[in-house]
Amino acid sequence: MSYPTLVLTIVILVLLIGNRLAFERKRKARRDYYRNEYLKSEAWMRKRYVVLRRDNWRCVYCGAHATQVHHKKYAKKFWKGADQMACLSLQGLPRRHTSLAEIDT
Repeated sequence: MSYPTLVLTIVILVLLIGNRLAFERKRKARRDYYRNEYLKSEAWMRKRYVVLRRDNWRCVYCGAHATQVHHKKYAKKFWKGADQMACLSLQGLPRRHTSLAEIDT
């Protein structure tokens, strides 16, 4: 390998590693905010209540008492409200309840 090719390869590797480290740092910050702040906020509590009330506190799969609220699908940019969420009962039920991909949109 020639010297310029070696230098270029090293520069590209350093950039890729730096980008990955920055991505992971931002991802951890987003996750921490979501877990530690957003899920404890009044806004989330209101959204959760609206979805549970809409579905009559029942799982959309089996009709059991719903214990959790999950997105039907995750929007990258635009939130369209409670219509994108579904109630799920995840306590002691079949594995299909934990697969969010099965929720009809």
